[in-house]
Amino acid sequence: MSITQPEPTRLTLMDQAVITYHRMGENFLHLLDFYLSCHPEAERHIRTGPNFFLLFRREEDYWLVDYFGGSLANISLLLGFMPYYLDRVAFVRYAKYQDKTIRFLKTNQLIKHYGLKTEIPSAASASASASASAHPCGEASDQEAPTGG
Repeated sequence: MSITQPEPTRLTLMDQAVITYHRMGENFLHLLDFYLSCHPEAERHIRTGPNFFLLFRREEDYWLVDYFGGSLANISLLLGFMPYYLDRVAFVRYAKYQDKTIRFLKTNQLIKHYGLKTEIPSAASASASASASAHPCGEASDQEAPTGG
């Protein structure tokens, strides 16, 4: 720390995630390791910036958001990070809900609601890309992310 820079007065996004998961009896570092220790074919994505921390992956025919922390003005930033269109986005919401139920939202409704100017590919091209990588990492289907998504 230099003399000209004051000491930080708030927690980092990583610290916030670790504390949030610890309160729920889970270990955020296990989830992060699940993302860091994989082959590219697994389609697990980490996006970070000064004000956001995002972990998401492809599951069957939808994007599963395992962690979405920080301050995001709206979901358009999240949708902009998705490498390609899938019909649904699923969320696990620890901060808002105590249960671990996955909640699905339709991607085209999110795009319409947030007024994103993007072209939604035809159903044929979306299903073709989905079938081309039905199980991206070729791993057994019983391998899942650690609980605490």
